[in-house]
Amino acid sequence: SITGKPATEDWEKKETSALWGKLAADSLREDWGEAAHSIEALRQHLDTAVRTPVVQRTWLLHWSLFYYFKSPATSSTYALLDHLFSYDKDKEREKQNLAGMAIQSAAPHLLRYVA
Repeated sequence: SITGKPATEDWEKKETSALWGKLAADSLREDWGEAAHSIEALRQHLDTAVRTPVVQRTWLLHWSLFYYFKSPATSSTYALLDHLFSYDKDKEREKQNLAGMAIQSAAPHLLRYVA
């Protein structure tokens, strides 16, 4: 790598940027089907990344509000609640509800959308 950092870290940064760009493009085009896939792909990427700052998760939660409030496929509040507070029982305890932890620590104002 040119920067002297391991190639995997550089690749991870580029992949993260590409996923964010795809989510932004899908949202701006109002292609909600693709936006849903982009949200899920980005969430999975952040869950498996070596280092994921809380800021990344917080931004994903904010960006996914566009999908949940604009998409005709998500007219139910339950879909938003599931996205914000779901957890994976198969993961170790500290990775079960990363979105919920991001809301508590960095974005408690998001709770008003589910009240």
